[in-house]
Amino acid sequence: MAGVELPLKEVIFLHVASTDLNPYVAPFFECTVRIDAGEKALVVQVSLVDMPMLQAGAALAMSPRSLQRRLGESALGFQAVLDAVRKDIADIYLRDPVLIVLDVALLPGYAEQSSLTRFIRSCLASTATGCRRKRGVVQ
Repeated sequence: MAGVELPLKEVIFLHVASTDLNPYVAPFFECTVRIDAGEKALVVQVSLVDMPMLQAGAALAMSPRSLQRRLGESALGFQAVLDAVRKDIADIYLRDPVLIVLDVALLPGYAEQSSLTRFIRSCLASTATGCRRKRGVVQ
């Protein structure tokens, strides 16, 4: 959201079906995780709250064509930016052992699992399952 890794101090879940927190802590959150807390929250340092968000959407105040033109002027294309965002989102979701690979493909907007597989293979020279295995993510 901010274009950089935001270190979490704590993750709070309203309810988790399992009391085994290892799938959440080790590969994904790397911070304190509380369950059955009566609320959902991500706790960060107070200084991070004022960081500008990269999710501009309507704040761009320009048409899609103007955005494409400006991206072209800066040597970026819309497809390149979209691919980079999808790759980052898929990378985050691949760390979640609860999600199946199809979910990881559909959440960032791929039409099907094979589209994600082709994209990961071209960018990371691996497969979604291979990326998960390297990170120690077990389904």
